[in-house]
Amino acid sequence: MWFILTEGMQLSNRQVFLIIIVVATVGLTIFFIFSSLKTDSRGGLDDLQGKKNIKIVVWGVDPPSAFSAIERSYEAAKKDVSITYVQLDESTIQSQLVNSLALDQGPDVIMIKNRTLARQRNFLLPAPPAKVSVSAVGRLFPTVVEQDFVDGGRQVYALPLSLDTLALFYNKSFFDQARLVSPPRTWTELIDIIPQLVQKGQGGQINRAAVGLGGSIKSVTNAGDIVPLLFLQY
Repeated sequence: MWFILTEGMQLSNRQVFLIIIVVATVGLTIFFIFSSLKTDSRGGLDDLQGKKNIKIVVWGVDPPSAFSAIERSYEAAKKDVSITYVQLDESTIQSQLVNSLALDQGPDVIMIKNRTLARQRNFLLPAPPAKVSVSAVGRLFPTVVEQDFVDGGRQVYALPLSLDTLALFYNKSFFDQARLVSPPRTWTELIDIIPQLVQKGQGGQINRAAVGLGGSIKSVTNAGDIVPLLFLQY
């Protein structure tokens, strides 16, 4: 059995083209996939040439509709390949992976979060350097991808479908009331306008904060990542 790394961007004409989801945050809760193809000879990528009825089993947490178009496109391009996508619950996918591998029934492609690579590493093999090189990862993606998925600077275990970043939304009415023409462009500018936006009561308590950072994971997605990041940037 051999393993190759796949993502939503085709790195070469001979790589498997499968896409995965991202649930990303400031801390980059990105979804990755790492795949293997089963062949009769258990050979490498070149051994797929001429093979018939190749089946690829994909495990993920997204609904099948997220991948149906990609599946159809790939199957149209690779007439002898069929893809079966299985949606699993995110809270149980790890245990199901362990159990399936124990029975030699593991998937060919599986989605993992960037922060779970250390836990998943024993179940994966790195991509062949000739197919996905460390230098290519450094050239094509932000540094954080290499930090998360290149082991010791030598082996690539996964690639992202996409990366999400923070965006600042502002209330134009509040800015108009404070006679602020435009939103801040830097954190320094944001800090400078806080006194104009914040509203306090007679006892000094804050009735309306200048920046909405309250709440928890229930009300602000990945709040635990956002606040420390702002601390570091400040």
